[in-house]
Order: sequence, then structure tokens, then C-alpha cells
Amino acid sequence: LPLCPVSMAQEHSIAGTWKGDIEIPGKGGLGMVIILEKNGSDKYVGTIDTPSQNIWGLTLSEISFDNGSVSMKVPLTRGHWQADLSDDEQTLTGTWYQNGAKLPLSCTRQADLPEIPQEIASAMSGTWEGKLTVGAVVLRMVFNFELDVNGHLSGSSESPDQGAGKMPVTRI
Repeated sequence: LPLCPVSMAQEHSIAGTWKGDIEIPGKGGLGMVIILEKNGSDKYVGTIDTPSQNIWGLTLSEISFDNGSVSMKVPLTRGHWQADLSDDEQTLTGTWYQNGAKLPLSCTRQADLPEIPQEIASAMSGTWEGKLTVGAVVLRMVFNFELDVNGHLSGSSESPDQGAGKMPVTRI
């Protein structure tokens, strides 16, 4: 039998936690944390944090990954990042675009966070209510946690006193 070459295409992934600094001339770096995962439709979803600005869990949109090139948008800030994945899949290097600026942004892959132990996740399932005191203002807070079909914890929060409705909890 003749031997035929077989393609052993390796599937690359950008799923995970990425951390880096947007390089701002004369001001140093602005730290960013990007968390990407694949949803049930095999598409990427994610959030972005800017810890020094107390910005957490902004939703990413239009995430694409093709032939080592990555692109994503942050609708709330009108930011956009285009980057390339390194051969070892540990670095995304590219340009951050926002309000007419083009700034270098490189992020390195971070170690995955450990899963919440099943017994703790099960104990957290349900509705939790409490109060958040901010100066003289006291707000009621409600957190709802549930286990998905894979046993992962997901949740939402709401502040009945502010009437904003449920907001997804992006990290547990």
C-alpha cells in the first residue's frame, strides 16, 4: 500500500487568562487582564479588566481568531485590539486602538485558576442576600448562584434599590 501524507493540523487556542500593559507614552503601562473562553457554539467570549482604574469584567465582542491573528472589541470603551499569537502560544502581541490612539499591547498567558471544589460550589448554589454600605448609603444586594450541567458555578447579582436588573457575575 502506498503511504499518503496525513495532515496533523494542531488546533491552536486563545482560551485562558492573558495579562499585559498598554504602553502609554510618557505615562508607563496601563495593566490589562483579558479572560477568553469558548462558549457552547465554539466561539470565543470574554471580558477585560483594567485593575488600576477599578474596571472589571467589561464584555468583549467580535472576538475572532484565525491563522494566529486575534481581533476583539470593547464596545463600552470603543477600544479594539489586534494581535498575533506567538509560536509557543504564550504571548499575544499587537496594537490597541482607542479614540484615535494606536498603542502597543502585548499580553502573556497566565496559569489557569483552579476550579472551585465541587462541595464548595454546591454549598454556594442558591440566593444570597446582604447589604452594601457606601458612606451613608445602604444598598440591598442579591447574588444568585447555580451549577451548570458541567458542575461549574455561574451567577448574577442585582441591587433592588437601584433597579438595574440582574448583572452577570463574571468571575467566581
